[in-house]
Amino acid sequence: MQQLIWQDEPVTVTLIQEKEPGMEGGSVIVECAANCNPQPHKYTWLKRQKGLINKISSTERRKPFHNITRDTSLSCIAYNDIGTGKSDWLDLEVQYAPEILPESSCHLTGEVLKCVCQAEASPNASIHWTINGNNNLTSSFIFVSTNKKNVVSGEISAAAQNQSNISCTATNSLGSNTKQLSVLSKTSSLYMWLMALLLGLLFGCAMFIYREYSKNRPQRPQSISVNVQEEHSNTNIQRSQDEDTQSNPYTPESNPEVDEPSCIYNNELVEEIRRPTIAQRHKNNRTAPQREGEIQPLEKSGVDCNTDVYLNC
Repeated sequence: MQQLIWQDEPVTVTLIQEKEPGMEGGSVIVECAANCNPQPHKYTWLKRQKGLINKISSTERRKPFHNITRDTSLSCIAYNDIGTGKSDWLDLEVQYAPEILPESSCHLTGEVLKCVCQAEASPNASIHWTINGNNNLTSSFIFVSTNKKNVVSGEISAAAQNQSNISCTATNSLGSNTKQLSVLSKTSSLYMWLMALLLGLLFGCAMFIYREYSKNRPQRPQSISVNVQEEHSNTNIQRSQDEDTQSNPYTPESNPEVDEPSCIYNNELVEEIRRPTIAQRHKNNRTAPQREGEIQPLEKSGVDCNTDVYLNC
């Protein structure tokens, strides 16, 4: 008769902290137990600390972890020939000395003083108050203490009677921590909040009015702007011409007497002027050898319009 062999992947994977609780900064040993057949031959350990996850491959089911802190969490993945299985995250139990939280403070409301002191510690801390150097609270103070996971909160309230020096001390088996508490007036802080709210409302109204004004403001037509630019340009050109006229009075328009005759407009007049000029030139050519030192006549027989006018002048 054959015996049936049951095989299965790691279905249930559990982490067990062997040495508990551990000290912050110390070491712990954790076992990764898997319910499967065959047994796992490989493990992947996951260490989560300060938001970062570090993966460690190993063949050991028991592994030590060093330099642990209060926010250290572990998990493991077990592998066998059939499949894999993963455990839940295990928050390590770590012991540490008390630390007073920033939320601790005192508030004065009218004639009533109320102080709150919150401390985180493992094991949980006990809170003691010191008022004006006195460690023993009088019957006029009301003391309330609440405990959550690793956080203890102490609260006292009494009539305000020159109680300006107040401190709280949190203590457990690993140490203690003391903090001086400042007294805040709820009236003054409420006034500051109201002033900030009022300034915010004024600024918002100003921005809204400016946006509405910009949206509804009539815009200048583009055509008018172009016409204004053209008129401005023409004015500048006319102004420049007037300045040139004043700076140079001897322009052709101001001296019509020196205007030269136009060859195109006065063709007939030029022809009449040219005839006696040509005759005089021939006469001069015949008598040139008898006159020494005189300028020789032009060899060019054809004279253009401008030259004839010059000779006539």
